[in-house]
Amino acid sequence: MGKSDDDKAKDIPGARVPAAAARPTSDDRAIFDTFNIFFYIAVFCIIGLPIWWVTTTTSRSSLPFDEIDAFSTYTQEKGQLRKHHAPNSEVSVVEPSQKWKTFWVLPPTTAVDIVFTLVNPTPDRMTVSWDIERGLRKHLDPKLARLSPLANFTVSSQILRYLDAGIVTKAGTGTIEFREAAKIINSVESRLGSFSSNNHVLNFIVYVPPPDQQPLRLVDSDQNLVPTNAFITPRWGGVMIYSPDPPGGDASASATTTPRQSVTVDVQKIAEVFLTQFFVHLGLLDSDQRSGQIDLAKDLDTLIKKRTQMNVDDSISTLKSLASLLGQMGNIAINEVVGRNIYEAVRHINEAKEHFDAGDFSEALSHSRRAWEKSERAFYDPSLLEQLYFPDDQKFAIYVPLFLPSGLPVLMSAVKWYKSRKARLAVTGVNS
Repeated sequence: MGKSDDDKAKDIPGARVPAAAARPTSDDRAIFDTFNIFFYIAVFCIIGLPIWWVTTTTSRSSLPFDEIDAFSTYTQEKGQLRKHHAPNSEVSVVEPSQKWKTFWVLPPTTAVDIVFTLVNPTPDRMTVSWDIERGLRKHLDPKLARLSPLANFTVSSQILRYLDAGIVTKAGTGTIEFREAAKIINSVESRLGSFSSNNHVLNFIVYVPPPDQQPLRLVDSDQNLVPTNAFITPRWGGVMIYSPDPPGGDASASATTTPRQSVTVDVQKIAEVFLTQFFVHLGLLDSDQRSGQIDLAKDLDTLIKKRTQMNVDDSISTLKSLASLLGQMGNIAINEVVGRNIYEAVRHINEAKEHFDAGDFSEALSHSRRAWEKSERAFYDPSLLEQLYFPDDQKFAIYVPLFLPSGLPVLMSAVKWYKSRKARLAVTGVNS
C-alpha cells in the first residue's frame, strides 16, 4: 500500500511536510508570477529604457546655419578686389579670382616654418660650409618683420650629408632638366623633418653636387640654361643647385687636383634666389619675376587685402561644407567645443568684413586669420571625425547583444502570463 505524506515524513529524519493550509495555492502562485513579470517589465521600461535613451541621445549644439548660408554671396557682391597697380613698380597684383589665387600661393595659414637645408651628398670628398645665420639676419629677417601680419614665421636651418640623389647628367654637357633635378627632392624629403611640425613648412634646399658632377647646370625644356640654377615647387619650397666652377675652368679639376674639395656657399647669392621664391609662395610675385621688382612698402597693403579675402573665403567654404555635412548626418553629436569654434569663426568673419569695408585692413587680416583657424578646428575636430566612420548599420551589432538577452525573457514572460490569464478567464467563464 502507498504511504501517506505523514508516513513518508517519518521515514526521513528531520523532514516535515507542511500542513495543507500552509501550502501555496495555484492562485497564490499566479499572483506571485504576475508580480514578478510586471516588476521586471517596470524596471526595464521605467529605469532601463530612460537610462539608455539619455546616455545614447545625440547632443547637438545650436548652430548659426542661416548666418552661414548668408555668407554665400559675400564673394560675388563684396569680395572682389579691384586691379591694383603700384605706382612706379613693375608688380601688378590682381583680384583673388585671377592670377594670385593659383596653386603657387600658400594656402590660408596662421604659421609658417621656413627651413633652409644644405645638402652635401659626398662629405668624404667635399667640405661645404655656409654662414647661414648672418645671411638670414641680413637678408630675410627684415622682410619677415614687415610680413609678420600675414603669419607667424619661424626660420631654421640644417645640414644633410650622405644623400644619393641619383642624378644622371646628359653625356658631355653637365646639364640636367627639371625632371631629373626633382630627384633631389625625392632623396631628401624623408629627412627634412617637416613631419615634426603641424605648421605649413616651406623648404629651401641648397644642393652642392659631388665634385665629379661639377659644374652642374639646370636647363629648361628648350635646353636653355636657367640663370638662377634653381627651381620652385608650388607650396612646398624650392631647390637651388649650387655648383662652384672648378679651378681653371676644368670640369674634372675639382675631382683630381685635391683629394678633398672645400666649398663655401655664397649666402647672398642663395638669399636672392630664395627670397624670390618666397615672394612667389606668398603671392607677391609671379613665378617669372624677381624679388628686385617688388617694393614691400607699396605692395604689402595689397598683399594684406588679398590674404584677408583668401582667409575669409576659405573660412566660409569650410563652414558651409561643415553645415552641409551636419545637415545630412543628423546622428553626429556636436559638442560645445565644436559649436563654440563655429560661432567664433562666424563672429570673426563678420568682424573681418566690417574692418575691411572700413579700410582697416590690418585688423581685418587679424580677424580673418582667427576665422580661418576656428573654422579649421571645428571641421577637423576629432569628435566629428570619429562619428563619420560609425554608420547606423553598426548600431545593430551593439544593441542586439545588449537588448536581446535582457528583453527576450521579459517579453516571453509577458506572453506566457497573457496566455495563462486568458486561459483562466476562459475556465472561469465555463464554470460560471
